[in-house]
Amino acid sequence: MEQNQEDPFFLYIAYSNPHSPFDAPELGPYENEDWPIEEKIYAAMIYRLDSCVGRVIQALDRMNLTDNTIVFFVSDNGPRSEAEEDQTRVVNFFNSNGLLTGYKRDMYEGGIRVPGMIYWPRKVSAGQTSDAAWYFADFLPTAAALAGAQAPVNIDGISILPYITDPDNTLTDRFLYWEFYEPVFQQAVRWKNWKAVRTGMKGELELYNLSTDISEENDVSRENPAIVIAIEKYLEEARVDSEHWIAE
Repeated sequence: MEQNQEDPFFLYIAYSNPHSPFDAPELGPYENEDWPIEEKIYAAMIYRLDSCVGRVIQALDRMNLTDNTIVFFVSDNGPRSEAEEDQTRVVNFFNSNGLLTGYKRDMYEGGIRVPGMIYWPRKVSAGQTSDAAWYFADFLPTAAALAGAQAPVNIDGISILPYITDPDNTLTDRFLYWEFYEPVFQQAVRWKNWKAVRTGMKGELELYNLSTDISEENDVSRENPAIVIAIEKYLEEARVDSEHWIAE
């Protein structure tokens, strides 16, 4: 960043914390907390991550680049690296998921719904929020728009720049798609306020209304057959099998 501060630059940092195994060089401000040791270590990992991000922001300030740089900070999945007893206890201790159901590797909101934070002084006001749902496929076209470049054609993502600069813009009508294969094949779809989850290629579709049921506790698929049909039609074209791996 310092070497290229006179020219446009792109910096990507992939922090591993917080992740298993739980490890931190020091417990920092949590050393004297009356917590189990895993909870202390986990909190120290978060503290270290926060400190590292702070160093990036400080470097931008030092080089007078803050007003001309946009910073994205996002997680790739919900909490808990593995379904182990100590990890489950730790994330539940800190209520990492709040009202959301599930953890990493789940297709429920607790596994895939994470906040995306953007730091862009003079463009995004402090404390500004947006209900626009986006996912990682959107980053490439967004970065292209910021750079004044043309995004590749025939990709799933869109530029979310209009929703960053104007929080009143809504982004609800498109389908968002996820799939995962541990321990079994799972699919999820977000469309408007609807969320669908399916386990197995031929499993029954679960349907939730996120506007009234953020915890995904009430399957309303039977009450909304037209929505189920629309999502199942979308799923027929949402993926293509790989010759190296066939979903079951």
